[in-house]
Amino acid sequence: MTSPSFAAEVVIIRGGGLGDFLLTIPILHIATIQNDCVHLFTRAQYFKLVPPQFHERVQCHDIDLSLEYIKSVCKARDVISFWNDARWIKELEEEGARQVITLDPRPNFPKHVVSVFFSVLKWKMEAHYFLNAWLGDCWDPKNKTLWIHPGSGSEKKNAPIHYFTDRASSWLRNNESHQVVFSFGEADSSLLSQVKQSVISQNARFHSYEISCLKLLMERIRTEAACYLGNDSGPTHMAAMLGVPTEVVFISSNPEIWKPLGPRVQLLGCE
Repeated sequence: MTSPSFAAEVVIIRGGGLGDFLLTIPILHIATIQNDCVHLFTRAQYFKLVPPQFHERVQCHDIDLSLEYIKSVCKARDVISFWNDARWIKELEEEGARQVITLDPRPNFPKHVVSVFFSVLKWKMEAHYFLNAWLGDCWDPKNKTLWIHPGSGSEKKNAPIHYFTDRASSWLRNNESHQVVFSFGEADSSLLSQVKQSVISQNARFHSYEISCLKLLMERIRTEAACYLGNDSGPTHMAAMLGVPTEVVFISSNPEIWKPLGPRVQLLGCE
């Protein structure tokens, strides 16, 4: 199978949530090897999550800038787009894009999403890509904090809140030096309320953290977490890519497609 012939510069257009962005990092890896410059259009808050080893060849652009600006950057360059819209593709080609390759951001058959991307791009998917700590293997086994993120982008993906509070209580009972952190995103206000009404919130070693900065979230997980527990969510993919032992509860999504990439990932059931 022959890989597409890429120009010296390539444009990657990647919208979506945090987990979607993080699962694009292996694409960035190969793109930086094959091209002198990678123009990455994504959400501005993700810019600081691009691994340092890519900085020399990756130029980040805000995906919320005008479509005319995006098209101007695509001119005379190869484009990998996660927006599979026929009219959009035609506009890019009319604007002078060298070639446009589209990737389905939501494949629904049981093959890992990154494998699907590589297959469409006709790139070789190395087995170790599934086990790489793409954000740097920073796990310190001496850490004492269980980091729990009980939310996700969809309520149907969430395990019951007692699943997490029970695990937190067990963690604290096991060792007097253990700590627990619960983190919550913007859409998790109801979960935050439930946790604060639970018995676990009365423990002096319980802490809650409302996410306001993804870079700070990454640094805190990197430096504090002995273990991470969460649903199929962006913070879960982040923890896995940081090398932290990551336990993932899959409720409605398919782990064969969406399992986080990382060296210490464990899939859990929820009964």
